[in-house]
Amino acid sequence: MTISEEAARTILKPYESDLQDCIISAWNTYSQYPFRHIHTARTRACIVHDHMVDNARQRFENRPNTRTYDIGGVFFVEIEEKVLIRFKKLDEDKLSCNIPTQQSLEFLGQMELPHMPAKVTRLIAGYELNSLQTAISAVSITCPNGSHNAWYYDLETEMADIISMPTESGIVEEAERILIKKTERAKEENG
Repeated sequence: MTISEEAARTILKPYESDLQDCIISAWNTYSQYPFRHIHTARTRACIVHDHMVDNARQRFENRPNTRTYDIGGVFFVEIEEKVLIRFKKLDEDKLSCNIPTQQSLEFLGQMELPHMPAKVTRLIAGYELNSLQTAISAVSITCPNGSHNAWYYDLETEMADIISMPTESGIVEEAERILIKKTERAKEENG
């Protein structure tokens, strides 16, 4: 049985700023990477995820009323023996982006996982990017229930800064300007 959104908000209230900071700090760290313009969306998500996990380890490993797990390469934070949190990128419907492994399907379906606490609600602390994928548009807590969410809520946050991603438009504008000058010179010469 999953807990209600109201109960989750009460449990998570003392931890929300740290959960949020794990995500925002990860994005801000990624934004400083050189050559990030060559990364695919998958590469970017993996790098941000690794930073979220590292941030969460630092904040929750030795904190009272929390416990961390790393099972089969997947990192979880247990809070007050009531919720189990995974860090993920979310889509526009607040659903996590997953390869459908047995473990991820069991987590999303609120099923028991081997070596994990049985009577806890599985939640996701995740981020959604804006339509240009240049900034975080929302940091959310979701309660997955199979292929949809039972509920979710957004954490109030100062969003990460918008990051300028290099584009080819600057190159095109330069090329167009050169062509225009050549055309103008040709008109002057033929005058």
